[in-house]
Amino acid sequence: MRLSKTLANTMNRISSFRIFADHYQFWVCESEADPFDPLPDFTDESVKRGWSRTEYSICFSTQAHLNDHRLDIIQCETMPELNVAERITVHPLVVQSGITIFDIEEIYQLPLTPGTYSLILAAYNLGKEQDHNEDELEDEEFFKRLDWERYELYICPHLNHPEGQMKVAN
Repeated sequence: MRLSKTLANTMNRISSFRIFADHYQFWVCESEADPFDPLPDFTDESVKRGWSRTEYSICFSTQAHLNDHRLDIIQCETMPELNVAERITVHPLVVQSGITIFDIEEIYQLPLTPGTYSLILAAYNLGKEQDHNEDELEDEEFFKRLDWERYELYICPHLNHPEGQMKVAN
């Protein structure tokens, strides 16, 4: 990803996680909400587009069969340039206290000023996964592998972009 000098100054990588995408999914929700109540409708269409949601929770779908995926969390002020991502989706989310990320359990909380945010999820290398002999890699080696399916979640002030796909893999 190439960033202009101005854009690069508005990005702040918060953290990187090895997320366990049980049943091909992970969740992002408003911290005070229960991400699983109510459950969003899961359809063939929602799985194909890569997400389903409720008012305060978004469930993102993965494609690779093995469950470990890299997830980078990045705060930004403007829409990121994501030219090499295969799939990009945008989701407005009203936040009271922050967001929480779940796989099969809570893995991360990010406190935020109350307001509406745009969550932009960029997916890379969809369906590409480690060999079975590589699925036990330690985190240090795992995070070096940028050729496997991975995700970047950008958290921006509300950008007035309609919810849904910005880019879909060919």
